[in-house]
Amino acid sequence: MTRYVVFEPPRTDGAPPGTPSERAVFVRDGFSVWAFLFPWLWLLRYGLFLSALIVFLVSGGLGWLGAQGYSALAVPLALLLALLVALEGPSLRGLRFRRKHYAETGAFQAANAGEAAIFYYAGARSLASTASGGDAGAHHLPWRFAARPNAAEAKRGGWRNWTGAGRLG
Repeated sequence: MTRYVVFEPPRTDGAPPGTPSERAVFVRDGFSVWAFLFPWLWLLRYGLFLSALIVFLVSGGLGWLGAQGYSALAVPLALLLALLVALEGPSLRGLRFRRKHYAETGAFQAANAGEAAIFYYAGARSLASTASGGDAGAHHLPWRFAARPNAAEAKRGGWRNWTGAGRLG
């Protein structure tokens, strides 16, 4: 399961805030193999032009360093640069949407973007039915946090009791 972050574009249609639009963007927040293999091309593909230029220039500098006989230094640095882009590239995408005034409206654990969209739109639909007079306790948004147990309840059982790890026989 991968974490997906949902970004809603700025509203121009006069809809109330929190209403999902068809233009919502689902950003996968995790390691990207393509970003590791082709860092600056991956950045270009998602419109991160300044980051792509910087990575391209640094990669070229590392290639030049390797051609000068310092390949023992250049190769690990190039791999670290690719690893950095693969791990932080999705965060750069999120930052790009925030700069464009997109609202971060949710985050889900899902197998793929389609499943994250199902969670997002189904949760919004159940919220709308609750607001229109449905049973308020029956529906909840899937990205809301569940109620936290009080301290006395946590001391009584806790994780060990829940998993059965503390039982004898």
